[in-house]
Amino acid sequence: MVGSELDAQERRGDAIDTKAGLVLGFSGVLAGVQMHGVNDGHLAAVSLDGVSAVIALLALLLRPFPGLAPRRIRSYAPWSDDQVKLQLMDTRIEIFETTRRKLNQKTHLLLASSISLLAAVVATVVASALG
Repeated sequence: MVGSELDAQERRGDAIDTKAGLVLGFSGVLAGVQMHGVNDGHLAAVSLDGVSAVIALLALLLRPFPGLAPRRIRSYAPWSDDQVKLQLMDTRIEIFETTRRKLNQKTHLLLASSISLLAAVVATVVASALG
């Protein structure tokens, strides 16, 4: 049960990374579009776009997937099978909880990056219309 939940978390993390990569890519494209005309509106848009890119990069850099430490597992050798099973289950639950917290952080970073990118797009459109 815990193993399948850990697998689901890994898939969720991969999906968040994919989306953060897309936001980062769109930020780069938008930065290129903004370089054609420079006025105060474009400077605001470039700033928002930069914020979006930095936050997306932070989401990508946050790696939430800890693993079992083989040396630590080796220390379980003198234990009974039941003790080892219980310890491994406790360790996997701890890994699950740690990963859940970090995935929530990644999700919040992705949301903030997406909102900043949307604001940059709006600012770009307004700056182009005015400029």
